[in-house]
Formats: sequence, C-alpha cells, structure tokens
Amino acid sequence: MSYTFNYDENGTYFIRNQDGRDARTDGDYTHVYFSFSSPNLLSGDVYLIGHFSNFQFSDANKMQFDDVKKRYYLSAYLKQGIYNYKYALAAGNVIDDTLFSGSHFETENDYQILFYYQKPGSRWQELIGFSQLNTVKR
Repeated sequence: MSYTFNYDENGTYFIRNQDGRDARTDGDYTHVYFSFSSPNLLSGDVYLIGHFSNFQFSDANKMQFDDVKKRYYLSAYLKQGIYNYKYALAAGNVIDDTLFSGSHFETENDYQILFYYQKPGSRWQELIGFSQLNTVKR
C-alpha cells in the first residue's frame, strides 16, 4: 500500500458541535460503526485506536470479524466531534499499526542544511555554505 497524505488532527480528537453554544454540553452521543473488508480472518486481533481510546488495546475498541460478510466491524459510542483513528493488528506481543494504512517511510521531505563558521576570537558566526535536499528526488 502506498503512502497517501491527508490533513489530520495529529492523532487526537475534538468535541465539536456547531449547532449549540457549548460543544462540551450540547454535543450528542451516537453509535458510530467502523468496518472494513478483509478476505479472511487475520492472525491476531484488530483494534481501533486513537487518542479517544488513549491508544489502549481493550475489549471496548476490539473489532469483530464477520465470517459471512468478510468484514471487521466495531460499534463505538462517541460524542459528536472530530476523531483521528487507525486500525492496528495485535498478535501476541507484536503490534503492527502499518498493516492497514502503511508507514511514513515514503513521505517527501525537504531539508535545508546551513553551514556556519565562527572565527577564533570573533563574536559571530558566518554562513559559509547552504544545501537543500529532498528525500524523494535524488
């Protein structure tokens, strides 16, 4: 699976309600259904994790596999807002959170490298070199 970039809430969640005066008290709770298809049962347990669950692997965020529909599903009782989440596979003591959404080793980044020199006895540094690198373009 290739890496794709989407803006996110940096792994956290925010209780939001635009219809009321105070999102903390005016927001409603609802059952939110999460599911994804899988051709077969994976070797391990699949969890829905995020800041809303304190990134804990518990029965409350453990997904169930429907053998007939070939889908993992979970019903979570959440308050109205914006949630970042991800699916993670836990097999014994090994946790793989890149199986479903990939890893970030493919991200493109620009780096600027500045080279400074301070002459002995001087009170300032001089810029003597500059380089810009990109992690994808070689």
